[in-house]
Amino acid sequence: MTFNRDLAIAVATLCLLAPCASGGVINYALDKPATASSSYSDGVTWAIEFGNDGLLNTGWNGGTFAAWWQVDLQASYAIDSIWVSGAAYPDPGVHVTFDLSSSTDGSVWAPIGLRTTGYGTPWTFSFPTAGEQMRYVRFTTLGDGNSDWGNLYELQANGSDSGTGGGQVPEPASLILVCAGLAGVGLARRCRHQ
Repeated sequence: MTFNRDLAIAVATLCLLAPCASGGVINYALDKPATASSSYSDGVTWAIEFGNDGLLNTGWNGGTFAAWWQVDLQASYAIDSIWVSGAAYPDPGVHVTFDLSSSTDGSVWAPIGLRTTGYGTPWTFSFPTAGEQMRYVRFTTLGDGNSDWGNLYELQANGSDSGTGGGQVPEPASLILVCAGLAGVGLARRCRHQ
């Protein structure tokens, strides 16, 4: 019975430690509810919900030059960086100028980084946020001279999966691993007493 007990202990240890060791980066904006001031939608390439669907061949288009798009992360998280990608019509000088801002309550907004201009197609920018707490992230285009329609291919709100600060319930996969680990501990104890 020593082999079975040792195997059960090894499986239990692996299952209990795996959820704790993940320590990866999570895109808290992925597929979360989004709203916008306006939207041009064809249901295939452009729609409000395509601004954070994880794909770079779809996105949000405001249908006008000055517009905003925002995502509700559904809880307040410590965000380490905001990553955005979009496009401007591929003519020299045509651009999209935008501001980013965040909020924990949806009414008081704080700027993220500096006003930024993207030229060409596609453009991407990353803005470090040093673990700032945020629930809402807003992308606002200015519609200044020679700008393209407000658009956004993708917005990511990246943070660590440890210490989220939002009281997030563990993922089902993590719960399954913990339960399997606890079952392994019980099996190891039973094998030891036989």
